Amino acid sequence: MKRWMILLSTAALSLAFAPAANAAFSMDTVIDFATDPIQVGSSGTGTLAFSNDSTTNVTATPIDEIVLEPSCRLPGQTPPCSNREPGIFSISSGTGVTGTSCAGITFDVTTGIVPFAGSLEFAPQSAIPPMPPNATCAINFTYTALAVPTVDTQGEDGIQTDQLSEVRAEPNGGGGISFGPGTGDTTVTPAPPATTPPPAAAPTPIAAPAKKKCKKAKKRSASAAKKCKKK
Repeated sequence: MKRWMILLSTAALSLAFAPAANAAFSMDTVIDFATDPIQVGSSGTGTLAFSNDSTTNVTATPIDEIVLEPSCRLPGQTPPCSNREPGIFSISSGTGVTGTSCAGITFDVTTGIVPFAGSLEFAPQSAIPPMPPNATCAINFTYTALAVPTVDTQGEDGIQTDQLSEVRAEPNGGGGISFGPGTGDTTVTPAPPATTPPPAAAPTPIAAPAKKKCKKAKKRSASAAKKCKKK
C-alpha cells in the first residue's frame, strides 16, 4: 500500500473517532451601552447578556469566557478586535441581573488571555449555574467615557466606536465549544468647554448716617437745648 493511502486511512480513522461538534448547541450574545450618545466625563449603565439558543435539550456548562471589547476601530468584527482603541471607556465590575441565570453574581473585570489578549473579560466570583435552552445571563456594569474616539466606525452624526462581545461555552457531555458573538456601537461627544465665572462685584460702601440739625424752637427747656447741642 502506498504511503499516501496509509496517511489518508489514518486521517479518516482520526475523524471517525474525534468528538463530533454538537450542531444543535448555540450561544448568543448582546452588548448594549444604554446611554447613547454619551459625553466625555459622563457614565452610563451597560449590559452584556448571553443566552443558550440551542434547538434541543442541551445545557450550557461550563461558561468559559465572557469577553468585551469596549472600543474597536473596525466595524463588523468578532473578538478579539484587531484594531482596538484603548482609553475611550473605563469599565466597572458587573453584577448579575435579578431573574437571570447569574442573578446576584459579582463579575470582576480582568484582562483577557490568548486568544483574547488585550480585551476585557467578566470573571464570575462564583460559578454560573448550568444554563438550559432559552436561559439567559445578563450582567449590568457601569462605563465612563474618557475620550472621543479617533476613528468613526459608522459614518453617522457624531463619532461612533464599536463594542464587541463574545461568550465561549461548552454543552453538557462535550461535543464542541460554541462562540456567541455580539456587536454594538456608541456615539461619544466631547466634554463641554470649561467656563470662567464672572468676577465678584465689589461691595457697595455704606454711607454714614447724616447728623440731624437742631431745629430752633421759640420755647425750649434748658435740658432739651443741652441734649440738642450734644448731638
